[in-house]
Amino acid sequence: MAFRLLPLLITLLLPAYSAAAGAAAWSDTSVLAATTFHGPDLAFKGDLGSSTTGVDDGTFVIGSSIIAKSVMTGSDSFFPSTLPAALKVPHLVPDSTHPDLAFWWTPEAFERDGVADGASISEWPNVANICHDKHVERVGGGANDICVAAKIQNSQTVSGGNTVNVARMGQNDATKRPIYKKKIANGHGVVRFTRTAVDGTAGPFLELDQRCSDSACGTASTTEGWAADTVYNTAIGASGMTIITVVKMMQSATDRNNMGIVHLNANAADKNGFGLYATESKCMPKHYGVFTQALQTSGLTTQILDGTNLALVRLDVSSTPSASTIVNAYSGMTLKVFGNAADANTGEQTLSHTCTLDKYLFQGTLTATFASGVNVVTILGGSGSINGMSHADISNLFLSFGCTDPNDCTTGGPATEILQIASIANNAGNTDITLGSNLANNQALGTSVFVCLESDGTKCIIASTSGACDVTTAPAADGTFEIWDTSDTGAPNCPRGRVKQFGTFNAYLNNVNDNNGCQSECATATQVGCNRQTADFGSGTTCADKQGTLHKMTDANEGFKIIAVTIPAARTSFKGYVNGFHEGCDYRQGTDGCAANKIIPPLLATGATAATAFARMKLGSLSVANAAPVTGLASMDMAEMMVYSQELTPEELDRIGNYLANKYGIDDYIVNDDIRSPFRTKPVSLSTGCGPTHRKLHEGIICKGLGHNTCYHSTANSPPTGANLKHDTISLQSTLAENVANYYLLARMTITGGNGNLAGTVKSAKGQSCVITAYAATTYLATCDFTNQGDFGYVKYAGDSTGVTYITGWQNQATNAVEANAAHNVLYTTYAPANYVAPFVALLGDPTTANIEAVRVTAKAIEGTDFKLTATRGVGGTTLQALTNAASILHGNTAKLTYCHAIIMGDAVVGDTFLIVSALGTLYDLPTTTGITNWFAKIVLPNSGGTEVVQVTAANAPTFLTNAIVANGATTLVLKDNTQTLTFSILDGDQLTIGDLSTGETVTVSGDVAKAGLTWTLTISAIVAAGGFAADVQVTLVNRKSVPSPTVITVVRAQEATTALALTATAGISVDFMYLPQNQFSTGALWTGGDGVSTYRIEDCDTWAYPYSRDAPIQTFTGNGYIKGPPSTFGLGISTSDTLTTGNSLWYSAGAGDSSTSLAVGPAGGGQMVVIKGWHLMPHDTHIRYGVSANTPTGTLDVQRLENFLRVTVGQRPAECRDPTNRAAPCLAGTNSHGETALNCQIVETGAGYCATDFRVPCRCVGGSCSDCPSTGACNYIGTTETSAANYALKKNVWHQTRKPTIHCSVPPALGADMQDLNIYWHGVKTSLTNWYRPEAPVISRIEPAMAAYAGGETVTIIGRNFGPKIAYTSISAGGAATAGTRQSHVEVRGKSFSAKCATTTYVSDTQLLCVVPTLPARKIAGLDKTTRKVEVSVVVSAEGLRSALTSQSILTYTGVPSYFSCEYKSTSEAAKRDCFTCCRSACIIDEFALGGVKGGSTFSHCDASCYSYCGYSSVSRRRLLSEREGRRTSARAKRIRARMAARRAAKGAAH
Repeated sequence: MAFRLLPLLITLLLPAYSAAAGAAAWSDTSVLAATTFHGPDLAFKGDLGSSTTGVDDGTFVIGSSIIAKSVMTGSDSFFPSTLPAALKVPHLVPDSTHPDLAFWWTPEAFERDGVADGASISEWPNVANICHDKHVERVGGGANDICVAAKIQNSQTVSGGNTVNVARMGQNDATKRPIYKKKIANGHGVVRFTRTAVDGTAGPFLELDQRCSDSACGTASTTEGWAADTVYNTAIGASGMTIITVVKMMQSATDRNNMGIVHLNANAADKNGFGLYATESKCMPKHYGVFTQALQTSGLTTQILDGTNLALVRLDVSSTPSASTIVNAYSGMTLKVFGNAADANTGEQTLSHTCTLDKYLFQGTLTATFASGVNVVTILGGSGSINGMSHADISNLFLSFGCTDPNDCTTGGPATEILQIASIANNAGNTDITLGSNLANNQALGTSVFVCLESDGTKCIIASTSGACDVTTAPAADGTFEIWDTSDTGAPNCPRGRVKQFGTFNAYLNNVNDNNGCQSECATATQVGCNRQTADFGSGTTCADKQGTLHKMTDANEGFKIIAVTIPAARTSFKGYVNGFHEGCDYRQGTDGCAANKIIPPLLATGATAATAFARMKLGSLSVANAAPVTGLASMDMAEMMVYSQELTPEELDRIGNYLANKYGIDDYIVNDDIRSPFRTKPVSLSTGCGPTHRKLHEGIICKGLGHNTCYHSTANSPPTGANLKHDTISLQSTLAENVANYYLLARMTITGGNGNLAGTVKSAKGQSCVITAYAATTYLATCDFTNQGDFGYVKYAGDSTGVTYITGWQNQATNAVEANAAHNVLYTTYAPANYVAPFVALLGDPTTANIEAVRVTAKAIEGTDFKLTATRGVGGTTLQALTNAASILHGNTAKLTYCHAIIMGDAVVGDTFLIVSALGTLYDLPTTTGITNWFAKIVLPNSGGTEVVQVTAANAPTFLTNAIVANGATTLVLKDNTQTLTFSILDGDQLTIGDLSTGETVTVSGDVAKAGLTWTLTISAIVAAGGFAADVQVTLVNRKSVPSPTVITVVRAQEATTALALTATAGISVDFMYLPQNQFSTGALWTGGDGVSTYRIEDCDTWAYPYSRDAPIQTFTGNGYIKGPPSTFGLGISTSDTLTTGNSLWYSAGAGDSSTSLAVGPAGGGQMVVIKGWHLMPHDTHIRYGVSANTPTGTLDVQRLENFLRVTVGQRPAECRDPTNRAAPCLAGTNSHGETALNCQIVETGAGYCATDFRVPCRCVGGSCSDCPSTGACNYIGTTETSAANYALKKNVWHQTRKPTIHCSVPPALGADMQDLNIYWHGVKTSLTNWYRPEAPVISRIEPAMAAYAGGETVTIIGRNFGPKIAYTSISAGGAATAGTRQSHVEVRGKSFSAKCATTTYVSDTQLLCVVPTLPARKIAGLDKTTRKVEVSVVVSAEGLRSALTSQSILTYTGVPSYFSCEYKSTSEAAKRDCFTCCRSACIIDEFALGGVKGGSTFSHCDASCYSYCGYSSVSRRRLLSEREGRRTSARAKRIRARMAARRAAKGAAH
């Protein structure tokens, strides 16, 4: 399908692409004709035009409607003139004209309007959907227009109402206004709310009022809520709602009660609605409990109040743990009573009393023995009081005798009797107590007594208060109490880190609340609370789970957070996320990982009573009435908020959140980049393997192994329960592992170290891996089956060995014929294990039934997105399984292919210790040493027949001995056991080799033969060996039931408490092997290297599973002439062959060692093409919201709209420019020479899914039936945006794409050598391939002419390539004019001892430069040939920091170079200058005479002048003196020469 689509697609796209480079930039003040769509380049764009119905209902007509719109801006986005300038950034900021964007409150609005730091806020201006001339809401000039002419001109009657939704977020009461603070959040301003009452009953807030009574803003209105109009004529939220905000809570140590962030409700009388708030962060008090009865002003059944003040309070009701038994343990501490009824929405109880505790526990000791019948007793001390309790306080209370623990003073317990107190009095410093009745028992000296509230002695934990209690509200029903030490600092900085309730983000919807404060989890029996620093989240795992997949507490008071909440149209549920990861994959939630177990959002509620349509909104409050809020006011900084009138998709939430994270510097924001997630937003650029880590993973040492009896954990020498190592149980290193149940669920563990021993009895487990399926926190035990038993995939379709003719079941879906043909031996599957190397075996069919087929895979390959297996069907005597299209479509068990290491090939009873299995292939080297102690196997019978674990001590070929002589021509062969005691039958068709395996004779068995006694008597093909065979010759079973080289394993049966099983060869019984990891040395063992300690690594995902085992990285390719520019022929004639096995040179293959980090090069002049492609290159919502229903990504419209939100750049953005709204240098366009340079790109292939009715057919239509798929088949298409359960099921296998998305980009000129990152933006979300690109270095191929005079000034032509663009050779002055000043790029001449730039460089093209040769510098020139007077130098082109290499083609020869350029030039001393001058003048004179003395009498003066300059003389007098001296020296030298010559002549004559 891609081959048919591509030419048409490219043809449709070419006009838009060709026009891109030269199109004028759009100005927001431009006026368009009524029929013109906005945007510089694309044929169909934007939000201009008119809806046919006047209602934004999603039905549009080409030419007059919204077409495919992203929440982010793109290449053609429109920016209304009054939009703040910092928000006019294409690709990186949200689209203010998005039809669902109702409100956008941002600090840029205050900066635009010049609001001062600290100014009170009467209104936070809305910048969403500012009216303009071509806005979709300008219908036709009628009465129903929203964007009427006055609003377009911002001249409407009511100021500020020039937006589609005219409602005003403000505060009319000057005493309740928040303030604007500049440069708080990453340099941006915030709206600061600071409550003025610590309980949240007073302070600032903002409320929404209609501003106008109509959408045209002709009449002002102060009515609460938003105004009705033709679009939003019900209420925002009627079609769903999304709220995204950036906020930081600021709870002080004295603040209490919840803090509201956003509140939505229907009317002033209805608090029910939606509330987003932060819980109060609470520290763990000294003691806390629950009152089960109401506070009362009289009576003895509960607390006693003095008017409205608590005078005496009981503290032992429903408190955990028990209160202190020490007298006055809480004296002087603060008692907080939460006596009011819990809020119906938040569940919060409001503080009603704050008291200071005076005395705690009223206890005394009898001073003597008191006989029964008396009614006055004396206690030691007190002077008429019991621990300060006087007569007025104590009257009518009760005295318990014999009680030593006030928690239990009942008469049925330790107390001997309990009597009411009548009065007390001083008795010489002691205290007399008059009782209401006489003692019934004798009470001995020293007996302990306690004052109690009740006659049964159950209420003796009591305390008195000092002074009046602080009563904030009238006492009400039962509530809770807390006792606080006044020395403790308050939350959020709790003493010792102990927390009773976390300050987290929470929400409610009507009657359903999602409170993440974890108060119940932190209320542990030890009363120590939670501790975030030590990851102690109380009992169970629910508190950590509440925070989502990261399993860390999100503290609302620590830094700014991005909160996104979606509410569906039904308003019965909500989802909320903190700092991203929308609909990400939480592998802890179940075995299907992402597909069926998306992240549990931190804010989540379902099943709420449907809320009345929202009509009102408040910020910073949870109150009902705007005029008189009573609770929930906040102290917080709010930086930004956006409200959409639809549920945004997870991908859209990611994009808005990504913008906010970059803007406000929120580094822990997570964009969904999980390959397996149907809602992935980013391209995946990582090399094959896992994505970003969202768990704390580690490497450690196995803590239980062979020969090791103690597993060291936190308690020395104390092994955890059940720590004995098994084939599927590993004890992790407790000092590193997380103490959270199932924390490592579905992570892969790999054994990374540990050697076998020299004796061969212990084998190394290094390289083995498994997937963790359970993890026990307290014992650190991970369930991880190293045999990998049960690894499986599904057969998608099958064919014959040609791979072309498919079976009837797939060719004719209507018949769905059942096929069970052995000729259908090519199986296309969804998955095959990466570590399985053919040949290997697999079981085809439903493993829960007794009928299952074994197949032997002889070849494995990847074809498209399928794994292609060539197999022998029905091996081992198993029955062929039926293959149907219906089973494959549904991934039914009958299409399941279960991979295994081997299968049982012979019947065995429970006592057999020699088992015959299929060949082990590449898994193990055979034969192996016997007596192995750590080799184990798992045997699994189908149809739940049982599982047995065995220890394998050896593995060998099955061998026998001839029982007697076998003559030539014999057809009978009698065998007996060799070294193995074998019991299985020898089967019809088995092949046996008699004698040596390489030289012996192979015979075939006829008929099945069981062992009779000690022998097998076989009928065989006739012996052809001339001499036959003697007795006791070894016979080897070499082939059984189409399986060559079967193996006999020697086993110890029924290990790990399993039961020995009877094994039937034809049942399809799997056998999977593993070596047990080791922990410590075995006694006396010698290891092959290092030691035997097994180390492990835990990874965040299963790297063996698709797609991690496949072509995950983004691949890139730079043209090198294969694709010719310019882009007018872009894409045509390009092969799309893309299998990993073809090796097409155009495409990079991940399997060939190329990945996203490969350094690509391109021509410095630009214009060359770069191909970017990858299975995971595009986001998963390529069908953009509001796309025309008739056009899918196979058509022009969706592709162009998707392309509009694609941006590819080369370079690095400075850190300070991460914020897209940063308008300061160097972030403004054109001011940053080291920023990102945009490439000109086109989409030439989009991803495709597959038809649910036929896996072979690719499709791109969105959900349901479509023309792409045969009959009425649905398309499992990755591009659907729906999040319903039905469409989620379609998206769950999105990684099985059938087309590889591809982008072609044209490289611009002037990419400097330091710009090496390739950045891919989709809807503003960036993926960077670091160190990816740099221009190719310049290359000089020749220089014409290749010679120049040493004096310079001649022009030579440099010919080559990659010289870069013309602009690189000319600097730009401050005024913008071109100058000949310092150049960025240049040409230089380099010798061995000098370097000089060309006097002038003229740019002709990327392949040609003109250089005015510089003068050869006057100094000693290395390499000078004094005979030819020539010297070779190299020409170097330096283009944007890249330099051409020194080659033979880059040599320039200076000619006519004076030979004195060989003289040493040193100007450091006079002596050196004189030596230089002497050398120079001599060489110069010799040169001149060699040239024929053309200068005649001027020769000497010429040489003098040249050498003066060359040797560095500047003084004329010194030059004259030097000349005279040199003349005298020359004359004297001449005389000496003449004298010597005369003497020689005389001597010669004398000799004759």
